[in-house]
Amino acid sequence: MQLSEIRIIGGIWRSRKIRFPAIPARPTPDRVRETLFNWLAPVIKNARCLDLFAGTGALSFEALSRGAAAVLSIEKDRLSIETLEENKQSLQAHGMQILHMDVMRWLTSQTELYAKSAVQSETTKASESFLPFDIVFIDPPYAAALLPGCFKALEPLLKPQTLIYFEHNAPIDLDVLPKNWELCRQKKAGQVYYHLVQNQ
Repeated sequence: MQLSEIRIIGGIWRSRKIRFPAIPARPTPDRVRETLFNWLAPVIKNARCLDLFAGTGALSFEALSRGAAAVLSIEKDRLSIETLEENKQSLQAHGMQILHMDVMRWLTSQTELYAKSAVQSETTKASESFLPFDIVFIDPPYAAALLPGCFKALEPLLKPQTLIYFEHNAPIDLDVLPKNWELCRQKKAGQVYYHLVQNQ
């Protein structure tokens, strides 16, 4: 298996390399990661993160390196899962949980569980305790057009003030965002359009 590698940009693992399959991985570019984690600097420490379409794990490991408390990394590609596990062991990334599963299937299963919890609880919002993530990363395969479906499936699972990062290789129509998501930042680097929004 041919492997490529990238360096972690900041934090306790700064300059450490992570390896990943050359195909099908497409890591978030260094410039984009640096800008993103500058945006997240005030809130990343002790944050609980969800990395959908984890791929190389670049966002997961960068978050943990910079002080995140925990990251759930979800990926369906078997080779990517194997290298995620190897990099986790190499870095001793104890705060990382890796799930080998299709992201949309996982989101659907969580929405169903959320609905059951909501029916059982009349006094509390199930989402506030059910999916306590502070930051969500969404970096799906560009050609798959998965962002709108992800937004819709993810929306009922978020707690107030959750930050959501997403990227694409073309301009994104912000009208597809849920109405209660507020745009915080957006930028373009090369062919990557990336955004940070917050659930209100």
